[in-house]
Amino acid sequence: MLSASLHPCIPSHGCSLQLRIPARRCSLHPPPPLSPQGLQDCVADLLQPFQGEAIDMVAGIDAMGFILGAAAAATLRKGFLAIRKAGHLCVQTMAQPYTDYSGREKVMEVRTDAISPGLRILLVDQWVETGGTMRAAIELVERLGGVVVLLRQKALQEPHRCSCPPQPGVPRQARGRGG
Repeated sequence: MLSASLHPCIPSHGCSLQLRIPARRCSLHPPPPLSPQGLQDCVADLLQPFQGEAIDMVAGIDAMGFILGAAAAATLRKGFLAIRKAGHLCVQTMAQPYTDYSGREKVMEVRTDAISPGLRILLVDQWVETGGTMRAAIELVERLGGVVVLLRQKALQEPHRCSCPPQPGVPRQARGRGG
C-alpha cells in the first residue's frame, strides 16, 4: 500500500521489511493482534496524509494490502478493489507481469470491470521492497484509465503522483529494504 512513510518491521530473510503504516500510534514490531481501537488508529494514521484528496476507491495489493486497504475503504466509505496475484479472480481480468523482491517473474491481475476512466484510486500495501509489485499495480490502474491519487515512499524522500512510480536503481535505505 500506500501510507505516509515506511518503518522497519517484521524481520524476514535476514533483513527488515518496511511496514507502510506510520508507527506513531501503532508500532507493529512484531505485529501483535490489534484491538479495534488499535486498528482504527492505524487506519487514521495511514489516511492522514491524504486528507483533502479526492479518493473514489481504495485498492489493496495482494495480500496484506487487503487488510489495511479494506479498513481504509470502510473508514472513507469508499469501495474496495483487490489487486491479486494471477489465477485468483474468477472474472475477466487484465494482467501485468512484474519481478518480485526475490527476482522471480510473477503476474498481478485486476478485474476489468472495476475501474472506470478517471476513477481516483488510493493504493494500499504494507511494504515495498523493490517497487516491482507497486509498479505493476500502478500500471494496471492506469491501463484501465484510473488515476493513482498519491504515492509516497520514504526511499524517494518526497510524494510522487501517479505516473512517478519508484524507479529502478533507487538506492536502498540503510536500515532494511526500501524502494
